[in-house]
Amino acid sequence: MIKPLLCRSLLLLCLCAANAHAQDTLRIMTYNILNFSGSDTDRLDELRTIIRAIDPDIIVYQEIEDQGAVNNILNQVLLQLDPDWSAAAFVNGPDTDNACFYMSSRVSLVSQRQIPTQLRDFSEYVISSSALGDGGSVQALFRTPEGKPGHRRGAAQTR
Repeated sequence: MIKPLLCRSLLLLCLCAANAHAQDTLRIMTYNILNFSGSDTDRLDELRTIIRAIDPDIIVYQEIEDQGAVNNILNQVLLQLDPDWSAAAFVNGPDTDNACFYMSSRVSLVSQRQIPTQLRDFSEYVISSSALGDGGSVQALFRTPEGKPGHRRGAAQTR
C-alpha cells in the first residue's frame, strides 16, 4: 500500500518539476526560408511539420519577400497549430527581409527596429518574458545572409 502511494507521489513530484522547468525555458528558432513570398503556398505543410517538431516560443525567418508571406505563415501555419501566435510588424526593406513570430502567452515584444545598410536591413527584436527572470529580455539582431555558406548573421543575447 505504501509503495503505490510513494510511486504516485514521486511521479507527481517529477511531473511538477518538469513543468516548472518548461516554464523557465524559451525555445528560439531561426530559419532562412529562402526567398519566401505570399505565393509560396506549396511549403506551408513543411513549415507546420518543422514547427510541430521544434515547438518554439519565438521564430525569426530570414529571406521573407512580402507581407503576404508573413500573413500565410501566421494564418495558415502557426495559428493552425496554436491560437497564441502573434507576429511583429513586417518591414519591407530594399531586399529580402526578416519576420518575427512569438507565443504571446510566453513572451512580449518590447520593441523592434530596422537598422538600414546599403545592401539589406538588420532587424532588431527585443523580447521580454517572465521565464527570463526579473527584468530579463532577449535582444536579437538578424540580417539576411549574403549567400556565403556557413556565414551566420544572427546574434542573440540575454540581458
